[in-house]
Amino acid sequence: NAERFRTMVTAGGDIIATAVALNYLGANYFYLGQTTSFADEGIEHVRQAVEFHRKQHELTPDLVSRYVANCNMGVCFLALNESLGATTHYKQALDAAMHLNDPEAQGIVYDLLAANSDKAKDYGSAKHFLDQRPRLAEGP
Repeated sequence: NAERFRTMVTAGGDIIATAVALNYLGANYFYLGQTTSFADEGIEHVRQAVEFHRKQHELTPDLVSRYVANCNMGVCFLALNESLGATTHYKQALDAAMHLNDPEAQGIVYDLLAANSDKAKDYGSAKHFLDQRPRLAEGP
């Protein structure tokens, strides 16, 4: 039972453990949503995944946790065919990656933004995001 698991982890008051548990639950619900044979049930699992990742985002002030939560929420929204929601969270993840000065994390987000644009058949934006990756390797 997911709620029981979350209650056990949060009972100790450890924010990091709680964030990890919420991320774990979000990832598992996303997986359930992608593997169920019933469309409505799958959508509900992915929506529940978004809520776990949203709680993780709200709970943790550190940029790494926010980066992870935003990437995961973006992936969930992309799976739900909600391009605007995906873009919003990917851009928040990119902002966190830039503040962390982490080119690899930035590259991951550019790939996610390109995939989102490609799925929306916005090939110009997809190319733009993919073109950002070589610039990261070159440095400022």
